[in-house]
Amino acid sequence: MRNMKHQNCWDFWNCSHEVRDDCPAFLTYHGMDCFDFAENYCPRIIAEFQDCRECPWYKKIKLDFDAEEIKA
Repeated sequence: MRNMKHQNCWDFWNCSHEVRDDCPAFLTYHGMDCFDFAENYCPRIIAEFQDCRECPWYKKIKLDFDAEEIKA
């Protein structure tokens, strides 16, 4: 299970209520693994990058989780 101290994607991006209210990651509270739930929804894909792996938040959270796994 992922540590809840980490920020959710909608907080990182400061998403508007309109965006969050339709977001599959927000609606299912998967803000730390939105790339598994909301890739087809995220308005930043296409507008800012083409794939979740290019997302600055994804890169940050992946580094954080990789570092935690090494410590464990």
